[in-house]
Amino acid sequence: MPMIIGGSRAKYGEFPHQAEVGFVEEGGTMKDVKWFCGGSLISPNYVMTAAHCITSPLGKPRYVRFGLITKLSYSVTDNIHRVMQNILHPNYTTEGTSQYHDIALLKIAPPVEFSETLKPACLNRAHNVKSPTAIASGFGKLNYFDTKESLRLMKVVLDIINNDTCSKQETTLISSQLCATVMAGGKDTCQGDSGGPLQTIMPDLCMYNIIGITSYGRQCGHANTPAIYTRVSYYVPWIVHTVWPDQFPNSSLTTALAYRADQLKAERARVEKDSFLTSW
Repeated sequence: MPMIIGGSRAKYGEFPHQAEVGFVEEGGTMKDVKWFCGGSLISPNYVMTAAHCITSPLGKPRYVRFGLITKLSYSVTDNIHRVMQNILHPNYTTEGTSQYHDIALLKIAPPVEFSETLKPACLNRAHNVKSPTAIASGFGKLNYFDTKESLRLMKVVLDIINNDTCSKQETTLISSQLCATVMAGGKDTCQGDSGGPLQTIMPDLCMYNIIGITSYGRQCGHANTPAIYTRVSYYVPWIVHTVWPDQFPNSSLTTALAYRADQLKAERARVEKDSFLTSW
């Protein structure tokens, strides 16, 4: 099962919003940074990633970098920004091996200066994804049994699996999540891709529309085992309130979050836990 799993190499500038999240212990230098999770640039000062990346054993994210398609040759200071604040979604929880509300925002400095090869992606607002396929990208493992992540940015086209179908394999699924895979196997995201984007092409306005955040799944690339992604559309009110607070009234945010929290709480009471799921 080669590549991201079963994908191909990304071209320079193909994913101008793609970010890598870096971790380093207190007192460490830039050369000590471990780049493990992915993310997406959504504004000059904010990167969207998975909540479980922020709570990883590596500690909290300290840096974010952009514009990299290979780790074989790069400067340790190229397009690197410091993480000033880690913002978990207030309802983020883990139960067994499942991740709920697996989304976080990283406030970075200095602000990113946009260019043709470095610019934000759009956030999907429609709950129902119209496209039958989406593209996942990241530096994750090329094979489930690999000990290291990919040295090159990879991409793979995956089928969107509707939740009714997906829940037959993944009984922990709730409506704030979505599934993507190739059911025959051989194509998937894998460990190290966590926090990265699941995206559709949007020819007008933005190059890409992010529909999901890579969250967790089974052994990479196995048949009939969809990976689970955080459904971005559910969290647009929270994202907007955090990133652009002047554009979203507090009362509207409170109402939206309370309504969705009640919905998801009821769903979670019905799901069963699956011990084979692991975070990517």
